[in-house]
Amino acid sequence: MLKYLRAKKRRLLLELDYKSTERLKQFTQAATSFNEEMQHIENLSNFFLYNIVRPYIPHFKNTSFLLAIFMNLIMLVSIRHRDDDNIAYFYYPPTLQDPMTIFGGIQIFLSMCVLVFMVVVSGPLVFRARLNAMIKNSMDTYARKRDFTKQDAESENKINSIEDIKNAIQLENMTNRAKDGAQWARKTIVQLARDSVHFFRSYLPLFRMIGLLYMIQFTLLQAFPDLPVWVPSVVLLLPFLRNTREYLDKSPTWVGLVYTFVYDVAFDKFTSFYTVYLGTAFCATLFHPIFYGYHLLDLVIMSPSLQNVVRAVTKPGRALVLTCLLGLCVMYFYSMLLFFFNQAAATDDEHHIQYCSTLLDCFLTVTHRGLINGGGIGDYLTTSLNHPPPIHDRTAYWLRILYDLSFFVFVIVLLLNIIFGITIDTFSDLRLETNEREDLMKNQCFVCGLTRDVFDNHYMQQGISNGFQKHMAEEHNMWNYLYFIVHLQSRDLTECTGPEAYVKSLLDKDDVSWFPQSMAKCLAKSSEQSTEQDLAEIKGQLKLLAAQMETIALE
Repeated sequence: MLKYLRAKKRRLLLELDYKSTERLKQFTQAATSFNEEMQHIENLSNFFLYNIVRPYIPHFKNTSFLLAIFMNLIMLVSIRHRDDDNIAYFYYPPTLQDPMTIFGGIQIFLSMCVLVFMVVVSGPLVFRARLNAMIKNSMDTYARKRDFTKQDAESENKINSIEDIKNAIQLENMTNRAKDGAQWARKTIVQLARDSVHFFRSYLPLFRMIGLLYMIQFTLLQAFPDLPVWVPSVVLLLPFLRNTREYLDKSPTWVGLVYTFVYDVAFDKFTSFYTVYLGTAFCATLFHPIFYGYHLLDLVIMSPSLQNVVRAVTKPGRALVLTCLLGLCVMYFYSMLLFFFNQAAATDDEHHIQYCSTLLDCFLTVTHRGLINGGGIGDYLTTSLNHPPPIHDRTAYWLRILYDLSFFVFVIVLLLNIIFGITIDTFSDLRLETNEREDLMKNQCFVCGLTRDVFDNHYMQQGISNGFQKHMAEEHNMWNYLYFIVHLQSRDLTECTGPEAYVKSLLDKDDVSWFPQSMAKCLAKSSEQSTEQDLAEIKGQLKLLAAQMETIALE
């Protein structure tokens, strides 16, 4: 089974946190998931079709990406608009239409093969994980009910006298039904309270978003009466699915199992990307070639460096959103100043267009024109609309200068550079993190945590070069530890030897004390030899000192 592990090693190395003291726990937990994955792949290898398709999947991905580049290049140089229609398009020369349709069919086939392969590989693993979670949730629910019943039974058994026994016998038949009803009501109330709290915690972010979206929709409907009413429903669909997944995560029912399984498979990073990839291939072939542009994003999936670039924007997402919200508030403030006190400056006298006829139009003008013009809103009012600061009115002149310069300083200089700085700093941190990871992978033993210098110096004294590589290959090979963990997980406790049973029991408790941390066998031997040499030198010096004392006594 371990022969199927080669393709997964690099992924494990990238997932482990070498700087954390919990790296060994991460390693043992990853070994468990890898064991299940390798067993699944080993089972799949028994199917003839899987063995035929599996070696070609990487080639299918590369071919699909190259074909996407080629098709977009054809579109770039050959698609034109008709002279009498700004929407209709055609290929020039027209003979390219049929090859593009054929290429679209090939793209559909390649993307479908990749997607089906990914679902076949990941789907059963996700289902097994969700099934184990459902079983655990069912056992926890049963344990809570059992403890609840046990407490009731203990309270009923607290009878301290014979008189109590007589009274209990007399009232037993009368109170059994009432007790059963009260016990059922108590359990129901506790369960409803627990479910209500869980429901509220799961859907609270969705409720907030619903309120915000409908407030925005009510505002926009005043300015855009033709705005479709279904837009908020579409926007809320993904948060609703995500919060439902969170709500059903602890569910012991089959409904929760099916929903969480489908959600985890469908919204996996790679599965969701290639699902949209296949959908856009169909849409581009059947409806419009604009969907072929999505296929170029496969470059991000193929390049870890570009993934870091994307993470530089997504990782500080909250900070970026709050900064942008602050920028919108600042521009809204400038919009109000322009609308209430200098509306005439936002008028195109030549074409008789008022850009600040409403506060909403004024806000959109300040936001749009103020950001795309290098000098801010003042540059737009002065150069584009030909409304410079009025030199004849000194008060209005200085107020306009203050307005233009303050917008340029606060919005163009400060806010935009804050946004750029957050992104650049995050990218720098990610690059530094990647470099540190690579350095630790090359110069630190993953198992014991000792550095390259320790082993190089130790083996250099013995005349052996590349001591760190020797240690990593022979003593603390992390893959040998992984193989050992997989071996223990595949055997029953009764089949293990004494040391194996001991380590297996520690693994079950998530205990990593059996790893040789901050120690190595070769260094221990060297320390013992050094101690013996020191003792021998001390004995020799003591003998020499005793001989000198005898000589002095004889004299």
